Amino acid sequence: MQSPIPKAIEQELESDNRLYFQLSLAEALHCTLFELKNRVTEEELALWAAYFTIKSRRQEKEIKKIKNQARR
Repeated sequence: MQSPIPKAIEQELESDNRLYFQLSLAEALHCTLFELKNRVTEEELALWAAYFTIKSRRQEKEIKKIKNQARR
């Protein structure tokens, strides 16, 4: 049986948006956090963050548009 996640680690991840984003990006790129940090520059990390922010906004707009069309 796997041991539960220590609360301190869970709380750190919950409060550290940068770390959460890095883990999300590593997951999307199919690499470890260690690999990500060694392959991606700070500039590229900022670009990825901006990309996902814009992508999320566009998806939210599209969802609202579809919902508004469905109400008509």
